Amino acid sequence: DDGAVYVGNLALNSATAFKLYRWANDDSNTTPTVAFSGNPSAADSQRWGDTMDVRGAGTNTQVLIGSRSGTNAVIFTTSDGTNFTPNVINVSGISGSDFGLGIAFGEGNTFWGKANGAIPLRQFSFDMSSGTGAVLRTHGSPGIPNSVATIGVSTWLNLCAGIALETPDHLRLYDLTTNNSTPVLIETNSFPTDNANDNGTGSVDFGGDRVFALDSNNGLIAMRIMPLAVQFDEIAKLPNHQTRVQMSGGRGIFLIEHTSDFVDWWPLFNVTNLSG
Repeated sequence: DDGAVYVGNLALNSATAFKLYRWANDDSNTTPTVAFSGNPSAADSQRWGDTMDVRGAGTNTQVLIGSRSGTNAVIFTTSDGTNFTPNVINVSGISGSDFGLGIAFGEGNTFWGKANGAIPLRQFSFDMSSGTGAVLRTHGSPGIPNSVATIGVSTWLNLCAGIALETPDHLRLYDLTTNNSTPVLIETNSFPTDNANDNGTGSVDFGGDRVFALDSNNGLIAMRIMPLAVQFDEIAKLPNHQTRVQMSGGRGIFLIEHTSDFVDWWPLFNVTNLSG
């Protein structure tokens, strides 16, 4: 959220240090610093670096990684914005590597995880003080196909996108719904090529009203997420001579403009619709 860029390496086991690099910005002249180096979970040897997600800014930045070989996730926190400390989260009720290919922060103290095969999409709660996590929601096939592995989540739009390793590989966009029922498929978009991605790796992330996806060996795609149409439900004159305008529509930020001649329009303010 503050423009910093984070990159992690792949550590197959405790013999290789997991390194978290930080660029203060994405200027080509900026050099990285090492935000963390070592075994994130000193008590055991696991594979780290296949998945990562970041949220927040400055001292509120959190970096999330998941184990490809166990049931642990790690959330890195920082007190100075540049050096990070690992907090190990042991998640109960799952098998090893259940979020080894796809992981993303959810709302509050939650995150989502997925891997291909018969591993469902799940939302987990976590408590950093106790180092524990638990399953909150589970959505398996056919609602979320087994072929989906890499995922990204937008908590603001309440959307999840996942790469389906099929023929052809494609990005699937879901509405996570507000009642914990099965996510609703909104859209699919195929990648420009259809080469084998035997390792099931990739990356999905949201930015503003766009979602970006990288499918290894098959390129990058980006989609703009268009909000549902907005309708004017009521325009009423109030007793105090003010005007009340009531609208409804999809989630999003909408700009209200005004005009005196219906030729030139000027911005007035934004209206945020969080619930749809």
